[in-house]
Amino acid sequence: MQIMFSIRFATAFLLATGNSRVKTGHLLSDGVAWAFGTLFAYVLNGAMDVAEDRLNGSGRPVARGALTPGTALRAAWLCAGLAVLFSLDSPPVLGLLLAYLFCGFAYSAPPFRMTRHSHSTVATVLLLGGLTYAAGCAAAGGHRGAVPVVVFAVAMSLWMGLVGALVKDLSDVRGDQAAGRRTFVVVRGERLARTVCAVNPVLVGVGFLAAARTLAPVLTLPAVVVLAGGLAVAHFSLTTRSDERRGRSRLPYQAFMVTQYAAHLALLGIVVAGVR
Repeated sequence: MQIMFSIRFATAFLLATGNSRVKTGHLLSDGVAWAFGTLFAYVLNGAMDVAEDRLNGSGRPVARGALTPGTALRAAWLCAGLAVLFSLDSPPVLGLLLAYLFCGFAYSAPPFRMTRHSHSTVATVLLLGGLTYAAGCAAAGGHRGAVPVVVFAVAMSLWMGLVGALVKDLSDVRGDQAAGRRTFVVVRGERLARTVCAVNPVLVGVGFLAAARTLAPVLTLPAVVVLAGGLAVAHFSLTTRSDERRGRSRLPYQAFMVTQYAAHLALLGIVVAGVR
């Protein structure tokens, strides 16, 4: 998670910088701030979700006993403080970071606990993704390549919210039910949930490719990657079950994650080659 959010930030930064000189200082300081903000959200979530994580067989540090919930909470707030500290010299990024920290808190912690329902989870994940791309663009200090940045940010935020936030729950039914969560798969049943999880990634991929071809041809390769990944997510969503061993039941989510990495790395390669 931390690596993926850092890649999102760096991709938006470099795409917004365009052919101008890269401001390495801002990329490093603001990137570190965002990494600490992401670590805050991840560690806080692990501390809050320890019971269901253990039921779901998660290997996260708190769930496997490597950290106590109390230690994790203290570490999370330390990360939040460091995130703010590293972003103090960049007011636009600081403002976005504070909103990001609030979303990360609301995602897991009471009284919000946005993960209790799929619709609130999707909304929060969309915000977390959008804020990350916006921060990367703000850190670049310019508006070169604004259209590609917006198209890519919207497409990949939708990929996070409409695909990742839903397929993640396909393998976590047992723990979510025990925790009283009202996720889409718990409320509507696995058959309908898997159908939605098969349709959404393909729609996002097709929409991204259409937008790329029309508005930002530089994004064509990443869009093709997302569409191919969408077909893989759809396949695994329809051919796995929540009661299978975790290595197999997590295949839809793993395909989602691999697609994210591949799309971002493809775009980074294009941007770096363009700068050179």
